[in-house]
Amino acid sequence: MVTVENNAGRLIEVRQTGKVTVGELQASFPTFQQILATSPQRFIMATDWRGMRVLDDQTSELLLNIMREENSRIEKHALIISPSAILGLQVRRLFAEAGGESRMVFESPSAAVRWLAPSLKPHELHALQNFINANVAA
Repeated sequence: MVTVENNAGRLIEVRQTGKVTVGELQASFPTFQQILATSPQRFIMATDWRGMRVLDDQTSELLLNIMREENSRIEKHALIISPSAILGLQVRRLFAEAGGESRMVFESPSAAVRWLAPSLKPHELHALQNFINANVAA
């Protein structure tokens, strides 16, 4: 499952769970593009992969292409994962190949919040905390 939301300012919230497919990514991409079209400003992204499984090659390649295409629109991107050696290696490889020095992978949600906080306005920070905490309740 993939959800893409923009509940506050420049913050884009993406949650990906389970075995994400090419079809799910393609279905969510128009929402992502619509959000980017709302402002010429660069956006801050928080992606929650705590319920994610390893990506297959096709899905990984599509995600890589999306990241490369949107590098100039993203100021900072924090991706939160559950401790998993395989998924951690995969996402770090994707981030390295996509370019953009503004992406970081975190196993600690609070560390992701601390890293993004200086770039966020108070209402965006509040939305980020709600987004991260929503996974805990799920």
